[in-house]
Amino acid sequence: MPNNEKHVDLAQLRKKAEQIVDERKGETVEKSESEISDMVRLIHELEVYQEEVELQNQELRHSAKTLENARNEWYELFDAAPVGFVIINRLGMIERCNQAAGRLLTGTRHPMSGRSMLPRIHPDDQEIYHSLARSIETNPGVASSRELRLVQENKKIVFVHMEGSVVKDNEGKLNQFRVALVDISDQKAYEKNLKKILGELENRTDELGARNRQLARLTSELILAEQRERKRLAEILHDHLQQLLAGARLHLEILSGKVGAEDTGACKTAYDLVTKSIEISRTLSSELSPPVLYQKELPEALRWLARWMAATHRLEVDLDLPDDFVYLREDLRVLLFHSVRELLFNVVKHAGTSTAQVAMQEQNGRIRIMVKDKGRGCDPKNLTVTAPGEGFGLFAIRERVELLGGNLETASAPNEGVTTTIFLPVEPTVYADPEQPSLIAEEFQQRIEPPANPPPSNGKIRVMLVDDHTVMRKGLLSFLSGHDDIEIAGEAADGEAAVELAQQIQPEVILMDINMPKMNGVEATRRIRSKMPGIRIYGLSMYEAEDQAHAMTEAGATGYLSKSGNSESLLAAIRGQ
Repeated sequence: MPNNEKHVDLAQLRKKAEQIVDERKGETVEKSESEISDMVRLIHELEVYQEEVELQNQELRHSAKTLENARNEWYELFDAAPVGFVIINRLGMIERCNQAAGRLLTGTRHPMSGRSMLPRIHPDDQEIYHSLARSIETNPGVASSRELRLVQENKKIVFVHMEGSVVKDNEGKLNQFRVALVDISDQKAYEKNLKKILGELENRTDELGARNRQLARLTSELILAEQRERKRLAEILHDHLQQLLAGARLHLEILSGKVGAEDTGACKTAYDLVTKSIEISRTLSSELSPPVLYQKELPEALRWLARWMAATHRLEVDLDLPDDFVYLREDLRVLLFHSVRELLFNVVKHAGTSTAQVAMQEQNGRIRIMVKDKGRGCDPKNLTVTAPGEGFGLFAIRERVELLGGNLETASAPNEGVTTTIFLPVEPTVYADPEQPSLIAEEFQQRIEPPANPPPSNGKIRVMLVDDHTVMRKGLLSFLSGHDDIEIAGEAADGEAAVELAQQIQPEVILMDINMPKMNGVEATRRIRSKMPGIRIYGLSMYEAEDQAHAMTEAGATGYLSKSGNSESLLAAIRGQ
C-alpha cells in the first residue's frame, strides 16, 4: 500500500479511536492542554493508542483472512488445473507440483515434492531436458519449450510438451524453474497413426501409379493391337483382293479386244464393276489403315487426312502444323491420328459446315492438337455422349488420352461451333534417317557389279516386271506382251531379286511394285539407280499416288503409276510419251 494511503488510514484509525474513548467516558474530552494535566493527557493518549492498535489488528486479521482465501483459491486452481505445473529449485529438486503434474510424473497421485525431476525423464531425452533448462536460464524473456518423454513409476511412457520460465532473486540469481507440462500422448499416437496412414496412402499411391502405368501400357498395347488388326485387314485388301481385282481387270482388258461385238458390252460392264470394286476396296483399305501413317510422321499423316476428307467427305480442313516435329511412338501417332479423324467425322456428321481447322504444336514434351469448327455447336453436356457403334467417340478418345497421361478439353455453345483440344505428353523416339542408305545397302552395292557388255537391242522396249503378286505380274505380262514394241525381259517377286536381275539383264524400263517382302520397291529403286542411272523405273501401287510418289521420286524413280489407273497411262509411261 502507498505511504499516503497508509497515512490516511492511520489518521482515520486514530480519529476513530478517540471517538471510542470519548464515548466510553461519556463526555467530550477537551483538547486544550491548559485544562488537563499531563497525566490525564498521557492516559488519554494511551487509551487512544490501545484502541488504535486494536483496530489495526482487526484490519490485519481481515487482510490475513482475505489473503488466505485468495491463497487457497490459487492452490485449488493450481492443483486442479488440467495442465501440469512444477516448481523446481536451483538444485533440480521439485518444490511443488500440482495433481496433473504428479499424475504425469508418477502415474499416480503420489507427491513429488522434495524429489528430483531427472529420474522421471526418459534416458534418451535427458539431454533435451537439460537443453531446455539452459535455454530458460540464458533467455529468461523468451518462451522455451521442448517435446520429450516421461517414464512413470509403472514404466509407462508419456509424451509431454514442456514449457518453462525462470524466477530470479533480488540479486538476479537463479531461484526457481517453473515448468508447465501438457500431455501430448494422444497427439503422438495420432501422429503415429497418421504417419502409418500416410505410409499406407503412399503405398497405395505407388500401387495406383503402377496401376496407371500398367493401364497406360495396356492402352498402348490395345491401340497397337487394334491398329495391327486394321493394318492386317488393309493389307489383306491391298495385297490380295485389290491385286486380284487389278489382275482380273487387266485380263478383261485383254479379253475385250478378242471378243465379238455382241460381248463387248458385257466385257465393259464387267470391267467397270471390277474398277468400281477396286475403288471401294482401296477406300476401305485407306480408312482402315492409311499407309502414310507408317511411312511418315504425324504432320504428313494429317496432311493426307485433310486431302482425304476433302475428296471423300467434301470437308475442307485448314491445317496449322509445325515445320519441325518430334518423332512419336507408334501408339501415340496412331491414337492422335484416329482421334483427329474421329473429330473431323463429327464435324461432317453434326456441325452442318464444310470447313474445319486443325492446329498442332509441340512444346516442353507435350503435344497440343486442336480441332475446331464454326458450325451449329451444341450443349457442352452432350459432347461426352457416345451412342453404341459410333466408333471412337469423344468418350473413348478422352479415356485413352487420359490413360496415356493426357487430357481432352471441349468447348461449345449453340451456333458457335465446337472446339476440342487434346493434350498429350510425348517422349521423342529416334529413328534412322531414311535418306541415308543402310550399311547392308552399301555392302550390297559393292558386291554387285554391272555386266561389261549390255544385251543387244532388237528395237523393242525391254521391260522388267517386279511384283510379289503372281496374278498381278502375270496380268501385266499378258497385257504388255500383246504390244509389238514391248518385250518382257524378266520378272522378279521381291526387291532383292529385282536388284540382282536388273544387274544381269539391264532393262530399259522397270515396273516396280512398292510394297514387297525382303526389300520394298523404294529401297530397290535406290540401289538400282545408284548403279544404273539410265534405267527408267516406275513405281506401282494400289495406293493413291500422293502417298507413294514422293518416296519413289526421292529414291530415283522416273514416275509413279497406280495399279488401278487406266492402261493407256501405263503404255504411255513405258514408251516415254
